[in-house]
Amino acid sequence: MKLLASKPKDAKPAPSKGSKGGGAAPKRSKAAAPPPAPPKPLLTPDQWLDMLGWGLVILAIVTLLASLSASNSVLTSGWLSVLNNLF
Repeated sequence: MKLLASKPKDAKPAPSKGSKGGGAAPKRSKAAAPPPAPPKPLLTPDQWLDMLGWGLVILAIVTLLASLSASNSVLTSGWLSVLNNLF
């Protein structure tokens, strides 16, 4: 038993009560479109600061391990000599 009757697929919608003659809606002048929103940044400033902080922590750990090591590579010995000259 079918409770709700469906509209036929080719049925046209009834014209609204406020329209005259059922024709097309009157054309309105188009206002200037607002400028598009700027693209969203990939990372927020807080996320950039978090990444900078983690990078500095990793650099500190590498510096600590290089200073405690008995033998240094070219990269770590160069880094330690830069730090010795600065401090």
